[in-house]
Amino acid sequence: MKRIKLLKQKGTDNTIEIAFDDGLPEPKISSHNTMSYEKPYYWWMVPYNWIAKCQSKNIVEQYMDDVRCFDLRIHFDREDGTPHFQHGLMRYKGDVYEVLKYLNKNTNVKVRLVLECLSPSKAAYQIPLFRDFCIKVKEKYNYIHFFEFAVKYNWSHVLEEPIPTYDQYVSSMKGKGLCRIWPWLYSKLNNKKVYKKLEAGEFKEFDQIFIDFI
Repeated sequence: MKRIKLLKQKGTDNTIEIAFDDGLPEPKISSHNTMSYEKPYYWWMVPYNWIAKCQSKNIVEQYMDDVRCFDLRIHFDREDGTPHFQHGLMRYKGDVYEVLKYLNKNTNVKVRLVLECLSPSKAAYQIPLFRDFCIKVKEKYNYIHFFEFAVKYNWSHVLEEPIPTYDQYVSSMKGKGLCRIWPWLYSKLNNKKVYKKLEAGEFKEFDQIFIDFI
């Protein structure tokens, strides 16, 4: 896996970046609903956050834990069209462009872009903004490998490009009963099993495995 080492130039206070390969394979474990560690944007949504929250570590901590594939769920403000993070109806705080700026400074990063939109009526307004956003960030943050470009309510794609193979070991996809609506509980009961399967050489057919609560 390619990494970056910071070296201090002799006799100066300057540092330079040196790229090197540590010989390890690219990590498969990926962050599902990456930005849901942020606080809810509206105070009245706080009591319901346990249903929407899928991560507790921030973006830097996730990267330092060798996550290289991130899942950004985007929605656009109805009044000014500003992109923000969202999961379902839960809007989160956080600056979309600051997060992309940080990821673009790092190596071997993949970002799955999904328009978090649950109805056709809202999609009519959201989709053109999302398409323009995808084109813009692909051009600006060219050290990131973006993929998916999907609209959640029907999983159509606003840009047609190759998609890495992946599976999702997350509550909304594989959970049952209470585990289906409570991401933390599902991850508590299942993440260790996922890591053991990965260590045993399973998941060879997938490039990425998305999980909650890295």
